Amino acid sequence: ATGNRVFATAGRLPVAFLYAEEFASAASTFLRGGQLAELLAEQLPDRYDITWTSDFEGTRDKVVVLIKGVLQTRRPEELAALRARNIATVGSWDDLKSDPARVAALDANMAVSQHQMLDLARRYPATPSFHVRHHVNRLIRPFTPPADRLRTGYFGELANTVRPDSLGRMVE
Repeated sequence: ATGNRVFATAGRLPVAFLYAEEFASAASTFLRGGQLAELLAEQLPDRYDITWTSDFEGTRDKVVVLIKGVLQTRRPEELAALRARNIATVGSWDDLKSDPARVAALDANMAVSQHQMLDLARRYPATPSFHVRHHVNRLIRPFTPPADRLRTGYFGELANTVRPDSLGRMVE
């Protein structure tokens, strides 16, 4: 627990993955949010009561994982109000630059890498940070890849990717 906040309830812990409607089709929303919520619900049904929602105002009495789009669109005061009516709030920053006012309104930070976790912990020592490894995209079904040469690569959102011009022409 941090301060007076309680991080456990009797029975299954209610957890809400909260996303922003305007980013519903973004990869960070359905991969880091929706698919992670599905995995937890499937793998640990006796421990967690998982909700996948965009209902910011109606989310109450839960541990809330704020997906990247929520952190982008909500003011720090709104995040603080969300925190006050819930068990805890956890920000999933993904590739966003963290904002001190928003971090101050959270109970914890969920990082996509060890490097990000250490950076968040260094910059915001009062807010715990932890690394949750990324899972495989469940929409990609197993297949036999071509054996003559590598043809795939993951670069994230292109606006956030540094790459030489020669490679830029090859990335869709």
